Amino acid sequence: MFPRLLSVLLFLVVALTLPAQTVVDLRRTGVGVRGKDLHDYDQQHRDAWQLRQDSLEYVDCLTRGFNHLHADSLAAARQCFERAIRLRPDAPGNHIVRRQLAMISMAEGKYAVSIEEFSIILRQHPAEHEDRLNRATCYLSQEMPQQALDDCQALLQHPLDTAMRIRVLLLQSYAHKQLRQYHQVNDDLCQILTMNPLLSGARLLYAINLAEIGQTKESLNQLNLYISAHPRDTEALLARARLYYGQHNLVQAREDLNEAIEIAPTDRELLQFRAKIIGEMGKKKPIHQ
Repeated sequence: MFPRLLSVLLFLVVALTLPAQTVVDLRRTGVGVRGKDLHDYDQQHRDAWQLRQDSLEYVDCLTRGFNHLHADSLAAARQCFERAIRLRPDAPGNHIVRRQLAMISMAEGKYAVSIEEFSIILRQHPAEHEDRLNRATCYLSQEMPQQALDDCQALLQHPLDTAMRIRVLLLQSYAHKQLRQYHQVNDDLCQILTMNPLLSGARLLYAINLAEIGQTKESLNQLNLYISAHPRDTEALLARARLYYGQHNLVQAREDLNEAIEIAPTDRELLQFRAKIIGEMGKKKPIHQ
């Protein structure tokens, strides 16, 4: 779910000083140098007044935008943030505004749009680790694993706290998995489990990935241990059913699917997989004594 933001950003509007100096005038006939006249001072006052008006509306757009986020009105929040950027395209805090636009697009599943916004931020602020991590997530959602991997590896070059490093390694493992680099997936997950042995999601992924690198016996052993500790985890039951199916153990595969369907009776993937197994079991000829 899109994170609710409860704080409002306040920007300090700094008045421009207007020193009395000469003006360089660019004209069709060439470049001329002259002293300031009343028209120049009048234009400066108008420009300063317009800047103040734009700045006030800019802050108002931000306030209303974050209030809309608080109410989960994403479309209205987007309009406010986009208006703010149009008003002051060079405002120093616009990378924060763009971050909200990128997160709104992520919440709506518009990952390509999010990638564009995060890329704009990172070109100007390459040290924004959270934005790079979010861009990697979007790349994976767009099935662009190499780009996601590049972002993860860039992040891992920096000193990160344990929680952040685990998040990056988890994304990196997904990128390696999309690239079918299963031994690298194993390395990523082992690093995660070294830092946090009780992280259940990583342990399940580790158990599943063991089969991908040919360790099917150990994969089954790890899945058994995991399911003993998490008997209602339908993803684990489905993973073990697939492993049994690959070993042509249709009876055990069906039993795992039966358990999973009791927990999630409307899960289409579980229902379709069980129907497939039942169909294959029905095609087998009975053995006559």
